[in-house]
Amino acid sequence: MSHKPKIFAWDMERCSAISRHYGRWNISVRPEQTIRDERMVSFAGRWIGQPKSKTVYFSEWEHGRDQMLQEIHDRLDEADAVVTWNGRRADTKWVNREFWLAGMDEPSDYFDIDLMVAVKRKMGFTSNSLKNILRELGVEGKVEVGSLDQLTEDAMAGDAKAQRLHKRYNKQDVDVLADTLYPRLLPWIPASMHPNLAIGYLGDMCTKCGSLRLERRGFKATATGIYQQYKCLECNSWMRATKRSATSELRA
Repeated sequence: MSHKPKIFAWDMERCSAISRHYGRWNISVRPEQTIRDERMVSFAGRWIGQPKSKTVYFSEWEHGRDQMLQEIHDRLDEADAVVTWNGRRADTKWVNREFWLAGMDEPSDYFDIDLMVAVKRKMGFTSNSLKNILRELGVEGKVEVGSLDQLTEDAMAGDAKAQRLHKRYNKQDVDVLADTLYPRLLPWIPASMHPNLAIGYLGDMCTKCGSLRLERRGFKATATGIYQQYKCLECNSWMRATKRSATSELRA
C-alpha cells in the first residue's frame, strides 16, 4: 500500500539572552550572570501542498507557552518530514530543548529536510543566509523589520503593532520555504534527507514528487549492477529503476 508522506515546513523565532557582564569583547558569560536565557517565542508552519492561507502562527503572547509548544509538538509528531532552513543546527534542537524542559515526550521520527544543508552540500555562496539566497535568486523574500531582536522585545512587551509585524515576518519565512525554495531545490536534495515517495508502488515512480512522468536517460552503473536511469519531467529529479537491467536490455 502506498503512503504519501506528510511534509511540514516550519520556522521558529527566539528571544535573545540577557546577561549582566563587563566589557564587550571576548566575553564568557557564566550561568549566574544570566538574567534571561534564549527561548522559543513563536513558530509558523504549513503542510507542503496546502495554500498560503493555511500557514499557521502561534506565539507565547497570543496563545501562551503551553498551547504554542503543544501545537508544534502535534505537527512534528504527525510529520513524516519537516522542511527548515538551518533547522538541524537551530530550530530542531531548540524545539527539542523546549519539549524536554516542559516535560513533553520526544516527537516521533521524521526526515529533517534542512534546505540550508542541501545548498551547502551542492553549491557555493558567499553567504548561506536565507536572505542572501533569496537575494541571489532575485526573489521577494524576508519581511524587512530593522532589528528583529527589538521587534521581538516589543512584541513580548505587548505592543500590538510589533506583534502583527512579528507574525507577518515569521509566516513569510515559511511561505518562502514552502512555495519557493522547497520546489526549486527538490531535485538537489540528497536522497538520504527526503522520504521516498515510490515506496509501495510496483513500478518506477519519482522518489521525490511521486510523478509517473519519467523519461529514460540511459543507464547508470553502481556497485551492485547497472540500472535504467530516469529524469522526472515534473520536478527534474534524477533516479534509477528499482531492478537491475538485463544484459539484453543493454544491447538494445
